[in-house]
This record gives sequence, C-alpha cells and structure tokens, in this order.
Amino acid sequence: MNFIRQRIRNLRKTAGITQRDMANRLFMDERTYAKMERGEKKSMDITLLAAIADILKIDVPTLITNPRADESSELLPAQPRGALQEPHDHYELLDEIRQLKLEVRELARSQRELLELLKVTAG
Repeated sequence: MNFIRQRIRNLRKTAGITQRDMANRLFMDERTYAKMERGEKKSMDITLLAAIADILKIDVPTLITNPRADESSELLPAQPRGALQEPHDHYELLDEIRQLKLEVRELARSQRELLELLKVTAG
C-alpha cells in the first residue's frame, strides 16, 4: 500500500494539486487526507481510490499498479483512461488485488468480532 500512497502523492504534485484541493474534491477534511497520504490512516477503499484516480485523470489499475522494478525510483507517466498496459503489469495488479482481498477479509473479520463484542456488552 505504501507505493500506492507514494504514487498518489507524486501524481497529485505533478498535477499541481495541493492536499487541500484534493481533500476538498474528495469531500474530506484536509488533515484526514494528509493522514491517508502519509499512511497514518490505514484503509483506502476502492471508492476512494476511484475518486482519486478520476481527479488525477487516470484509471484505477494504473493508480494501484506497482511501477516496474527498473523504474522504481521514478513513477511511470500517467496513462490516459483505456490505455493498454504491458502484460507484466497485469500480474502485478493481480498480486495487489489479492493483497487487497486479504486486507478486506481481515477488516470484515475484525468488524464481526467487534459487533459480537458489542452484542455481549450491550446484552
């Protein structure tokens, strides 16, 4: 997830968008957005990623795909919507999707446990 946050930050800066502007466009508090970009706010759901991608004028797969290892110090230029990706990008994207699924499952499990705890305490 850190590379996604770094990618968002770099693409935002390249586009000349401040954190305040991005937060306003996302209808969130500037401090909340800054925490999300720094990684202090751990979760980013697909709706938020889609909104960020729209603002940055790229598609979600391009936003969340890890740059190739030989270009890890530089971000790939933003691709227009619908641009074809190189085949290896799909494998990286699949790995990221698998990781996101695991995180979603863990979050759902934690929420179920919290609900059960609340039921026990309230009842």
